[in-house]
Amino acid sequence: MQKTRRAFTLIELLVVIAIIALLLTIVMPSLSKVKKKGKEILCLNNIRQLSIGMRLYTDESKGKTPPITYVTGQYWFHLIAPYLGTTKNYDECLQMETATCPEATEVSETWAPTAPWGTRNRAWFWEQGKTSGSYGMNMWLCPDGLFSPFVAGNANAIGKQDNYYVRYTDARGGVPIFSDSIWVGMWPTERDMPPASLDGEASALKVGLSRAYIDRHAMAVNIGFIDTSVQNVALKSLWQLKWGPQFQVGDMPVVRTSP
Repeated sequence: MQKTRRAFTLIELLVVIAIIALLLTIVMPSLSKVKKKGKEILCLNNIRQLSIGMRLYTDESKGKTPPITYVTGQYWFHLIAPYLGTTKNYDECLQMETATCPEATEVSETWAPTAPWGTRNRAWFWEQGKTSGSYGMNMWLCPDGLFSPFVAGNANAIGKQDNYYVRYTDARGGVPIFSDSIWVGMWPTERDMPPASLDGEASALKVGLSRAYIDRHAMAVNIGFIDTSVQNVALKSLWQLKWGPQFQVGDMPVVRTSP
């Protein structure tokens, strides 16, 4: 006797499709979170590699970090490139993976006054068609050189022209050296106000913590410290890190509104 095959009824098929759709609805947010967490971990690893590269550089430079300079090929990302496991000069590859957060791989394709600046999800670039990255250095750690002209005219800048500690190895405690940032460097002060935008677009010409105050990792950024440790730091906690010699650690300043 020949057995007859029993096919799915339309109702059964619709039930199966509904169950699959329900499972996808439940699983997809979790997969998205896992993906974002993976990017955060990759970013932390990048910053750790940069911090180690800087430590190796300072070990061969009498304990000093690269000086503040605007000479082509002599900025911090040029000088530590040989310590990052690459045989290429930083300028020979537009984006070095180590210097680029996975959340900010986009690079502006046009040259304009605002084009070089990065954002929450866009890398900055240094000189047209050359270097780019997603991290900035704590410039208080630089051993010599004058401040940026932006700092000199900035009301939030510390008026006294000194550096953090002349020697890199003299900076004690949890001192940040690298951070997620919209530009290559920053001079944070405790008086820096949080910017209105979390994207970074409006913060380019400000030189302090606003450059790191971006929603790159769920209202947090990744920080590398001089001991080569790394940490995911909530934006509101950036003012609780000892960035400079005169930096008064405390709570994030708030804009006072009129009653």
